[in-house]
Amino acid sequence: MQKLYKCPRDDCSWKFSCASKLRRHLDSHSKQKNHACPECGTRFKTWYNVLYHVRTIHHGNEKPFKCPVRLCEITCTSAVQLHRHFHIDHLNLTLFWLDGSYI
Repeated sequence: MQKLYKCPRDDCSWKFSCASKLRRHLDSHSKQKNHACPECGTRFKTWYNVLYHVRTIHHGNEKPFKCPVRLCEITCTSAVQLHRHFHIDHLNLTLFWLDGSYI
């Protein structure tokens, strides 16, 4: 998938496959904190940060994202953390273990 939408800031190299993801990313550069935690009212720049805050602070460090590699017990609080774990700990090492099939 091509990433045609580049962040317009000179100090940022992020690119996205759709305009909506770029718009969401632009919130991270804002000084405004427009997104509030529904449980305590703490304000954040992005809705993603609110979700992460709720999972880690209010819901006992909830980790709903489980590694798909057989025999790996890692769970993560976000898809980004799971992606990072998978690429660092498994990529090029256990691709053939995914769901018991070979890639």
